Amino acid sequence: MDKLNFEINLEEKDAVDFAKLHFYKTQKWFYLFFIAFTAALVYIGVGRILNGTNDYTTYIFMHIGPLMYLAYYASMIRTAKNNYNSRNIDKITMEYRVDENGIIQTSGEFINDVKWTDIHRITENKAMIAIYVSKVHSMIIPKDKITSETLQSLKDLMIKFTDENKNKLM
Repeated sequence: MDKLNFEINLEEKDAVDFAKLHFYKTQKWFYLFFIAFTAALVYIGVGRILNGTNDYTTYIFMHIGPLMYLAYYASMIRTAKNNYNSRNIDKITMEYRVDENGIIQTSGEFINDVKWTDIHRITENKAMIAIYVSKVHSMIIPKDKITSETLQSLKDLMIKFTDENKNKLM
C-alpha cells in the first residue's frame, strides 16, 4: 500500500533555507541581472584603473553591484526570519499523511489537503523538498527532520503520482 506518515518541527533555519531555495528557483532572471550588473561595474572599474583614471569613483563602481546584491540577500534572510518568528512556527508540529490521493498536512486546527493534480511543482535542494501548491505557497519538508527511509519513500510516492514535468527531484 502506498501510504506514509511522518511529522516534523520547523525551525528558523528551515525558513531561511526555503527563502534561499525559493529565491534561486523562482527569481533566476533577477539573480542573473545582478550578476551581469556586477560584472559590468567591475569591468568599468578595471577599465578605469587600466586607463589611469584611478580615483574614488573607480572603487565605487567596482563595489556597488556586490553591495546591492548583499543588501538584497540580507533583506531576504531577515524577512524569512521575521516571518518565521512572527508565526511562532517552532511551537507547531507539522504532521504529514501521504497516499495515492495526495498529501494532507495538519498542524493543530490547520489542515492542508493537497491532491496530486493540484501540485504546481516540486523542487529539491540539499536541505529540503518544497512542494508548491501555487507559484508562491508551498509545503516545506526539511531533509534533516526525517529519516532517509522516509525521505526515499516520500520521493518514490511523489515520482509515482505527480506529472514528471512538475517534479524536479534530485
